[in-house]
Amino acid sequence: MYLRPRANFGEPPPARISISPSFPNIRAKRPDLLDAALKAQEAWDKMKWFEDVYRPLSQAAANARLALNSSDEVIVIPEPVTLENLLGPKLVKAAFK
Repeated sequence: MYLRPRANFGEPPPARISISPSFPNIRAKRPDLLDAALKAQEAWDKMKWFEDVYRPLSQAAANARLALNSSDEVIVIPEPVTLENLLGPKLVKAAFK
């Protein structure tokens, strides 16, 4: 997975096919909150594309190490494998040379 915008970047995701009604507990116990729950689900679905970007970033950050260089500055040392998943093998090899 490399960081590339999707072809439908900025467009709403395709509609989900649902067999059962959404939010059955809210429908049964708090119908006054159903509209808010449906709007929240719609907003969540619009941001779902970010998961494809966030997962590799999160993994790369979690596997990175912090160190001090000779000037006592903090530097980040990423793990090559997770960085490769994020940026691609060619870019990582060029960076580590």
